[in-house]
Amino acid sequence: MLPYAEDSLLVNYGYKGLLRAKDLLALSSTCVAGIDMIVVPEDIDALTKLIASAMSIAIVKQRPISLRAIPVPMKPGDLADLGRFGKIPVISY
Repeated sequence: MLPYAEDSLLVNYGYKGLLRAKDLLALSSTCVAGIDMIVVPEDIDALTKLIASAMSIAIVKQRPISLRAIPVPMKPGDLADLGRFGKIPVISY
Protein backbone atom coordinates (compact mmCIF):
# COMPACT_ATOMS: atom_id res chain seq x y z
CA MET A 1 0.00 0.00 0.00
CA LEU A 2 1.01 3.57 -0.57
CA PRO A 3 -0.34 5.23 2.61
CA TYR A 4 -0.41 8.89 1.55
CA ALA A 5 -1.72 10.45 4.78
CA GLU A 6 0.59 8.30 6.92
CA ASP A 7 3.85 8.93 5.03
CA SER A 8 5.56 12.26 5.75
CA LEU A 9 7.56 12.20 2.49
CA LEU A 10 4.43 11.59 0.38
CA VAL A 11 2.56 14.31 2.31
CA ASN A 12 5.45 16.72 1.70
CA TYR A 13 5.38 15.96 -2.04
CA GLY A 14 1.61 16.44 -2.04
CA TYR A 15 1.95 19.78 -0.26
CA LYS A 16 4.48 20.96 -2.85
CA GLY A 17 2.21 19.86 -5.70
CA LEU A 18 4.72 17.25 -6.86
CA LEU A 19 2.36 14.32 -6.38
CA ARG A 20 -1.06 13.59 -7.85
CA ALA A 21 -3.52 10.77 -7.31
CA LYS A 22 -2.78 9.39 -10.77
CA ASP A 23 0.94 9.25 -9.93
CA LEU A 24 0.23 7.02 -6.93
CA LEU A 25 -2.14 4.89 -8.98
CA ALA A 26 0.52 4.44 -11.67
CA LEU A 27 2.94 3.17 -9.03
CA SER A 28 0.34 0.73 -7.75
CA SER A 29 0.19 -0.88 -11.18
CA THR A 30 3.71 -2.24 -10.80
CA CYS A 31 4.84 -2.39 -7.21
CA VAL A 32 2.13 -2.23 -4.54
CA ALA A 33 -1.36 -3.37 -3.71
CA GLY A 34 -2.95 0.04 -4.04
CA ILE A 35 -3.17 3.52 -2.60
CA ASP A 36 -4.49 4.48 0.80
CA MET A 37 -5.73 7.65 2.44
CA ILE A 38 -5.41 10.03 -0.50
CA VAL A 39 -7.19 13.32 0.10
CA VAL A 40 -8.72 14.61 -3.13
CA PRO A 41 -11.21 17.32 -4.13
CA GLU A 42 -14.90 16.42 -4.26
CA ASP A 43 -15.13 16.00 -8.02
CA ILE A 44 -17.39 13.07 -8.87
CA ASP A 45 -16.24 12.85 -12.49
CA ALA A 46 -12.53 12.81 -11.63
CA LEU A 47 -13.10 10.36 -8.77
CA THR A 48 -15.10 8.08 -11.07
CA LYS A 49 -12.23 8.09 -13.59
CA LEU A 50 -9.72 7.30 -10.83
CA ILE A 51 -11.84 4.37 -9.65
CA ALA A 52 -12.23 3.12 -13.23
CA SER A 53 -8.45 3.31 -13.69
CA ALA A 54 -7.93 1.31 -10.49
CA MET A 55 -10.40 -1.30 -11.74
CA SER A 56 -8.52 -1.50 -15.05
CA ILE A 57 -5.25 -2.10 -13.21
CA ALA A 58 -6.89 -4.86 -11.16
CA ILE A 59 -8.15 -6.53 -14.35
CA VAL A 60 -4.72 -6.35 -16.00
CA LYS A 61 -2.89 -7.55 -12.88
CA GLN A 62 -5.56 -10.21 -12.31
CA ARG A 63 -5.65 -9.46 -8.60
CA PRO A 64 -7.39 -7.02 -6.27
CA ILE A 65 -6.13 -3.49 -5.95
CA SER A 66 -7.13 -1.11 -3.19
CA LEU A 67 -8.12 2.52 -3.41
CA ARG A 68 -9.12 4.50 -0.34
CA ALA A 69 -9.81 8.11 -1.24
CA ILE A 70 -11.12 10.84 1.02
CA PRO A 71 -13.03 13.39 -1.07
CA VAL A 72 -13.21 16.82 0.59
CA PRO A 73 -14.82 20.12 -0.44
CA MET A 74 -11.43 21.76 -0.91
CA LYS A 75 -8.98 22.46 -3.71
CA PRO A 76 -5.49 20.97 -4.27
CA GLY A 77 -2.97 22.45 -1.87
CA ASP A 78 -5.51 23.11 0.88
CA LEU A 79 -4.95 21.30 4.17
CA ALA A 80 -7.67 18.88 5.29
CA ASP A 81 -7.78 18.12 9.01
CA LEU A 82 -7.90 14.33 9.36
CA GLY A 83 -7.89 14.26 13.14
CA ARG A 84 -5.20 11.93 14.45
CA PHE A 85 -3.47 11.94 11.05
CA GLY A 86 -3.07 15.70 11.23
CA LYS A 87 -3.52 18.23 8.47
CA ILE A 88 -3.00 16.55 5.12
CA PRO A 89 -2.68 18.41 1.80
CA VAL A 90 -5.35 17.81 -0.79
CA ILE A 91 -3.79 16.46 -3.99
CA SER A 92 -5.10 16.83 -7.52
CA TYR A 93 -6.31 13.94 -9.62
